[in-house]
Amino acid sequence: MTTRLVGTKTFFLPFNRGSHPGEVQCGEGNPQHPSGYRTGYFWEKVLGRESFLDTLGNFVFIEKKEEKVDDGKGGRRMVTREAMIFPRYHQLDATRKLIAAARAAGVGQNYLIQHSAGSGKTKEEKAPLSEIIEVLNNRFGTNFNEEDRLFFEQIKKNATNNPEVVRLRQANLFDNFQLGLRRMLEDLMIQRMGENDRIVTRYMDDKAFADAAFAVLSRVNYDSIPNIIN
Repeated sequence: MTTRLVGTKTFFLPFNRGSHPGEVQCGEGNPQHPSGYRTGYFWEKVLGRESFLDTLGNFVFIEKKEEKVDDGKGGRRMVTREAMIFPRYHQLDATRKLIAAARAAGVGQNYLIQHSAGSGKTKEEKAPLSEIIEVLNNRFGTNFNEEDRLFFEQIKKNATNNPEVVRLRQANLFDNFQLGLRRMLEDLMIQRMGENDRIVTRYMDDKAFADAAFAVLSRVNYDSIPNIIN
Protein backbone atom coordinates (compact mmCIF):
# COMPACT_ATOMS: atom_id res chain seq x y z
CA MET A 1 0.00 0.00 0.00
CA THR A 2 1.40 3.43 -0.90
CA THR A 3 -0.04 6.94 -1.19
CA ARG A 4 2.63 8.30 -3.53
CA LEU A 5 4.40 6.86 -6.57
CA VAL A 6 7.98 8.12 -6.98
CA GLY A 7 9.57 5.47 -9.14
CA THR A 8 12.21 3.35 -7.45
CA LYS A 9 11.85 5.46 -4.28
CA THR A 10 8.21 4.46 -3.78
CA PHE A 11 7.70 3.20 -0.23
CA PHE A 12 5.14 0.47 0.37
CA LEU A 13 3.59 -0.55 3.69
CA PRO A 14 1.88 -3.91 4.22
CA PHE A 15 -1.91 -3.77 4.25
CA ASN A 16 -2.65 -7.34 5.24
CA ARG A 17 -5.22 -8.73 7.67
CA GLY A 18 -2.98 -11.54 8.88
CA SER A 19 -3.34 -15.24 8.10
CA HIS A 20 -5.93 -15.84 10.86
CA PRO A 21 -7.60 -12.51 11.78
CA GLY A 22 -8.82 -12.33 15.37
CA GLU A 23 -7.05 -15.49 16.48
CA VAL A 24 -4.16 -15.77 18.93
CA GLN A 25 -1.95 -17.47 16.37
CA CYS A 26 -1.98 -15.12 13.38
CA GLY A 27 0.83 -14.99 10.86
CA GLU A 28 1.57 -12.81 7.88
CA GLY A 29 -0.48 -12.56 4.72
CA ASN A 30 -4.23 -12.97 4.33
CA PRO A 31 -6.76 -15.80 4.72
CA GLN A 32 -8.51 -17.38 1.78
CA HIS A 33 -11.26 -15.24 0.26
CA PRO A 34 -14.46 -16.42 -1.49
CA SER A 35 -13.40 -14.56 -4.63
CA GLY A 36 -10.36 -16.80 -4.92
CA TYR A 37 -8.03 -13.85 -4.36
CA ARG A 38 -6.56 -13.34 -0.90
CA THR A 39 -6.68 -9.57 -1.49
CA GLY A 40 -10.42 -9.67 -2.16
CA TYR A 41 -11.10 -8.05 1.23
CA PHE A 42 -9.21 -4.95 0.06
CA TRP A 43 -11.52 -4.31 -2.89
CA GLU A 44 -14.68 -5.10 -0.94
CA LYS A 45 -14.05 -3.71 2.57
CA VAL A 46 -11.56 -0.92 1.94
CA LEU A 47 -12.17 0.42 -1.56
CA GLY A 48 -15.93 -0.05 -1.53
CA ARG A 49 -17.68 3.30 -2.04
CA GLU A 50 -18.98 3.89 1.51
CA SER A 51 -15.84 2.49 3.12
CA PHE A 52 -13.49 4.57 1.00
CA LEU A 53 -15.44 7.79 1.62
CA ASP A 54 -15.36 7.08 5.37
CA THR A 55 -11.61 6.44 5.21
CA LEU A 56 -10.99 9.59 3.21
CA GLY A 57 -13.10 11.77 5.49
CA ASN A 58 -12.16 10.37 8.91
CA PHE A 59 -8.80 8.62 8.73
CA VAL A 60 -6.53 10.08 6.06
CA PHE A 61 -4.53 13.15 7.10
CA ILE A 62 -1.48 15.12 6.00
CA GLU A 63 1.45 14.90 8.40
CA LYS A 64 3.77 17.90 8.33
CA LYS A 65 7.29 17.83 9.72
CA GLU A 66 9.69 20.72 9.94
CA GLU A 67 13.34 19.85 9.43
CA LYS A 68 16.57 21.81 9.33
CA VAL A 69 18.50 21.37 6.08
CA ASP A 70 21.67 22.80 4.59
CA ASP A 71 20.88 26.07 2.82
CA GLY A 72 23.90 25.79 0.52
CA LYS A 73 25.44 28.91 2.03
CA GLY A 74 27.03 27.41 5.10
CA GLY A 75 23.90 27.79 7.19
CA ARG A 76 20.71 25.93 7.96
CA ARG A 77 17.11 26.62 7.05
CA MET A 78 13.76 25.13 8.02
CA VAL A 79 11.76 23.22 5.42
CA THR A 80 8.34 21.63 5.78
CA ARG A 81 7.89 18.11 4.50
CA GLU A 82 4.46 16.61 3.97
CA ALA A 83 3.34 13.00 3.90
CA MET A 84 -0.15 11.57 3.42
CA ILE A 85 -0.95 9.15 6.24
CA PHE A 86 -3.30 6.33 5.27
CA PRO A 87 -4.52 4.00 8.03
CA ARG A 88 -3.37 0.40 8.23
CA TYR A 89 -6.08 -2.25 7.97
CA HIS A 90 -6.00 -3.15 11.68
CA GLN A 91 -6.54 0.52 12.59
CA LEU A 92 -9.56 0.82 10.31
CA ASP A 93 -10.97 -2.47 11.54
CA ALA A 94 -10.50 -1.75 15.27
CA THR A 95 -11.92 1.77 15.06
CA ARG A 96 -14.98 0.69 13.12
CA LYS A 97 -15.66 -2.16 15.54
CA LEU A 98 -15.42 0.25 18.50
CA ILE A 99 -17.85 2.68 16.84
CA ALA A 100 -20.29 -0.14 16.14
CA ALA A 101 -20.01 -1.39 19.74
CA ALA A 102 -20.61 2.11 21.13
CA ARG A 103 -23.69 2.54 18.97
CA ALA A 104 -25.06 -0.81 20.13
CA ALA A 105 -24.15 -0.65 23.84
CA GLY A 106 -24.12 3.10 24.45
CA VAL A 107 -21.47 5.26 26.10
CA GLY A 108 -19.63 4.49 29.34
CA GLN A 109 -18.23 1.11 28.34
CA ASN A 110 -14.59 0.08 28.67
CA TYR A 111 -12.56 -1.38 25.82
CA LEU A 112 -9.00 -2.59 25.40
CA ILE A 113 -7.04 -2.57 22.15
CA GLN A 114 -3.79 -4.47 22.16
CA HIS A 115 -1.12 -2.92 19.96
CA SER A 116 2.14 -4.44 18.84
CA ALA A 117 5.36 -2.54 18.20
CA GLY A 118 5.22 -0.57 14.97
CA SER A 119 1.44 -0.71 14.72
CA GLY A 120 0.95 3.03 14.27
CA LYS A 121 0.39 4.21 17.85
CA THR A 122 2.77 7.14 17.38
CA LYS A 123 0.76 8.48 14.46
CA GLU A 124 -2.47 8.09 16.39
CA GLU A 125 -1.11 9.92 19.41
CA LYS A 126 0.71 12.64 17.54
CA ALA A 127 -2.00 13.68 15.09
CA PRO A 128 -4.21 15.76 17.44
CA LEU A 129 -1.40 18.02 18.68
CA SER A 130 0.00 18.34 15.18
CA GLU A 131 -3.49 19.55 14.32
CA ILE A 132 -3.31 22.35 16.89
CA ILE A 133 -0.26 23.84 15.15
CA GLU A 134 -1.95 23.66 11.76
CA VAL A 135 -5.18 25.16 13.10
CA LEU A 136 -3.43 28.09 14.78
CA ASN A 137 -1.09 28.82 11.87
CA ASN A 138 -3.88 28.72 9.30
CA ARG A 139 -6.36 30.75 11.32
CA PHE A 140 -4.12 33.33 12.98
CA GLY A 141 -1.18 33.61 10.60
CA THR A 142 1.30 32.40 13.21
CA ASN A 143 4.42 30.44 12.33
CA PHE A 144 4.46 27.80 15.04
CA ASN A 145 6.73 24.81 14.47
CA GLU A 146 7.73 21.46 15.97
CA GLU A 147 9.22 23.14 19.03
CA ASP A 148 5.89 24.81 19.72
CA ARG A 149 4.05 21.52 19.23
CA LEU A 150 6.31 19.97 21.87
CA PHE A 151 5.33 22.79 24.24
CA PHE A 152 1.66 21.88 23.79
CA GLU A 153 2.60 18.23 24.29
CA GLN A 154 4.19 19.15 27.63
CA ILE A 155 1.07 21.05 28.68
CA LYS A 156 -1.00 17.99 27.81
CA LYS A 157 1.36 15.71 29.74
CA ASN A 158 1.22 17.94 32.82
CA ALA A 159 -2.57 18.07 32.64
CA THR A 160 -3.10 14.32 32.24
CA ASN A 161 -0.73 13.68 35.17
CA ASN A 162 -2.52 16.20 37.39
CA PRO A 163 -4.75 14.36 39.93
CA GLU A 164 -7.29 17.18 39.92
CA VAL A 165 -7.63 17.00 36.12
CA VAL A 166 -7.89 13.19 36.28
CA ARG A 167 -10.69 13.40 38.87
CA LEU A 168 -12.47 16.01 36.76
CA ARG A 169 -12.31 13.74 33.70
CA GLN A 170 -13.46 10.64 35.53
CA ALA A 171 -16.43 12.39 37.10
CA ASN A 172 -17.74 14.26 34.07
CA LEU A 173 -18.75 13.97 30.46
CA PHE A 174 -16.94 16.16 27.95
CA ASP A 175 -18.96 19.40 28.22
CA ASN A 176 -18.60 19.62 32.00
CA PHE A 177 -14.98 18.52 31.77
CA GLN A 178 -14.28 21.49 29.50
CA LEU A 179 -15.87 23.90 31.96
CA GLY A 180 -13.59 22.80 34.77
CA LEU A 181 -10.47 22.36 32.68
CA ARG A 182 -10.14 25.87 31.24
CA ARG A 183 -8.81 27.54 34.40
CA MET A 184 -6.54 24.58 35.13
CA LEU A 185 -4.97 24.84 31.68
CA GLU A 186 -4.46 28.57 32.12
CA ASP A 187 -2.60 27.88 35.37
CA LEU A 188 -0.43 25.26 33.68
CA MET A 189 0.33 27.69 30.85
CA ILE A 190 1.40 30.41 33.27
CA GLN A 191 3.61 27.98 35.19
CA ARG A 192 5.52 27.18 31.99
CA MET A 193 5.58 30.68 30.53
CA GLY A 194 9.37 30.79 30.62
CA GLU A 195 9.50 27.93 28.13
CA ASN A 196 7.36 29.59 25.45
CA ASP A 197 6.23 33.06 26.36
CA ARG A 198 4.87 33.92 22.90
CA ILE A 199 2.30 31.11 23.04
CA VAL A 200 1.35 31.75 26.65
CA THR A 201 1.05 35.51 26.17
CA ARG A 202 -1.09 35.07 23.08
CA TYR A 203 -3.21 32.44 24.85
CA MET A 204 -3.89 34.76 27.79
CA ASP A 205 -4.46 37.94 25.77
CA ASP A 206 -6.34 36.73 22.68
CA LYS A 207 -9.67 35.03 23.43
CA ALA A 208 -10.21 33.72 19.89
CA PHE A 209 -6.72 32.21 19.88
CA ALA A 210 -7.26 30.68 23.33
CA ASP A 211 -10.63 29.23 22.29
CA ALA A 212 -9.12 27.60 19.19
CA ALA A 213 -6.22 26.10 21.13
CA PHE A 214 -8.44 25.04 24.04
CA ALA A 215 -10.86 23.21 21.74
CA VAL A 216 -8.08 20.86 20.64
CA LEU A 217 -6.29 20.64 24.01
CA SER A 218 -9.45 19.82 25.94
CA ARG A 219 -10.42 17.02 23.57
CA VAL A 220 -6.91 15.53 23.60
CA ASN A 221 -6.79 15.60 27.39
CA TYR A 222 -10.28 14.12 27.70
CA ASP A 223 -9.45 11.27 25.33
CA SER A 224 -6.09 10.57 27.02
CA ILE A 225 -7.44 9.97 30.52
CA PRO A 226 -9.17 6.60 31.17
CA ASN A 227 -12.87 6.78 31.93
CA ILE A 228 -14.13 4.95 35.02
CA ILE A 229 -17.77 6.10 34.87
CA ASN A 230 -20.06 3.04 34.80
